[in-house]
Amino acid sequence: RLLEQPGILGIAGNHEQLLLDSFSDPDDSRAAINFMRNGGAWFARLASQEQAHVAALLAALPLSIEAVTPAGHRVGFLHGGLPHNDWGMLDPASFAATPD
Repeated sequence: RLLEQPGILGIAGNHEQLLLDSFSDPDDSRAAINFMRNGGAWFARLASQEQAHVAALLAALPLSIEAVTPAGHRVGFLHGGLPHNDWGMLDPASFAATPD
């Protein structure tokens, strides 16, 4: 349960989205197959209550985290590429709150 440990921050990426797509619509065989082909077998082995817990944890992950260094520089963390290669164009609503 790494995501539930103090001081651990996570960022949503493509594999988290694959899980959420598959979990949110169990009748969508395309999403289920895509998830299984990309590492989802571990999730299928979990009990349904545990699957729901993991899905809730992942659904709460932000797309990005922004922090300010002691020198005052803004630093951005995200899973993949940055649209337009400009951190300032990223929607601040996707940022997670950073710990103090």
